[in-house]
Amino acid sequence: MTNQPSLFDAASDAPPPPDQAARDFAVDPAHFVVLEASAGTGKTRVLVDRYVRLLAAGVDPRHGLAVTFTRKAAAEMRARVLAELRRR
Repeated sequence: MTNQPSLFDAASDAPPPPDQAARDFAVDPAHFVVLEASAGTGKTRVLVDRYVRLLAAGVDPRHGLAVTFTRKAAAEMRARVLAELRRR
């Protein structure tokens, strides 16, 4: 019996997603981007990566803005950013 791979923890030997180039572009602080995608496509992951990279590039946190549709989504985004900053 084999275990189903997690959708959240990609295996190191897994091929990159087909949209990897677009994700790399979106998280690069040198680019201005608008991120639109369907539910469950990884928008929050991309936004968290971008925000953390902006902070690493020296952007003052007060100059960053992420817009969500709900307070719950905003709280999730904040929690993920803080977790990623702690991890790094």
